[in-house]
Amino acid sequence: MSITINDFNNEAITDKIEENMRSELKTFDNKTVENIWSFIQQDLHCCGITNSSDWQENSHYASGAVPDSCCMNVTNFCLGSASSMAVWFVLAVSKLVN
Repeated sequence: MSITINDFNNEAITDKIEENMRSELKTFDNKTVENIWSFIQQDLHCCGITNSSDWQENSHYASGAVPDSCCMNVTNFCLGSASSMAVWFVLAVSKLVN
């Protein structure tokens, strides 16, 4: 017996991806360059799971700031915020699923 990706409901897959992303988002500390969040946001040009305000779930960014990898021009301390025009406004979860 074999199972293919088509055997799974797309919505269930999306939900599981989002659940795992949310768990990782809450513990991200912006100190490890190789962190999966840095890769996702820089490579896919996105910020957060559904939007940049998702970062407020992380105690390091509860004030409205976002990680440097959210910024369109990534630099250390780019000072991006969830409302900044310098921050990507694309949904990471939709880019990963599609």
